[in-house]
Amino acid sequence: MTAITLDTLTDDDHAEIQRRLAAYAECGWQPVDSVREFAPGVRIRHVGQQYPQAYRYGTGVIVTVLQNRREDIELVVAYDEPRIPGCPRVTVLGDYHVDLGPFAAVA
Repeated sequence: MTAITLDTLTDDDHAEIQRRLAAYAECGWQPVDSVREFAPGVRIRHVGQQYPQAYRYGTGVIVTVLQNRREDIELVVAYDEPRIPGCPRVTVLGDYHVDLGPFAAVA
């Protein structure tokens, strides 16, 4: 398994990130540096990913933290691998769908 980092995002990942950010901006969401423990580069696991490797290493990384006027939090996340083959590995998750570990370093 290769863990994604902000430095290993591809051009396709960056294009998908920009598409997601534009769509959220139209609805009043703005990027912020961090909120609580949520910040770009932090390793995550979607709470629905309940298999041993996910619990041990996490499954992706926060790319951008978004917040709206009501102070809701959404996270632009890049997964190590697409959740569905052929689909982008970039998605947006609510903070309540994310576990922040701690996770072991990927060997």
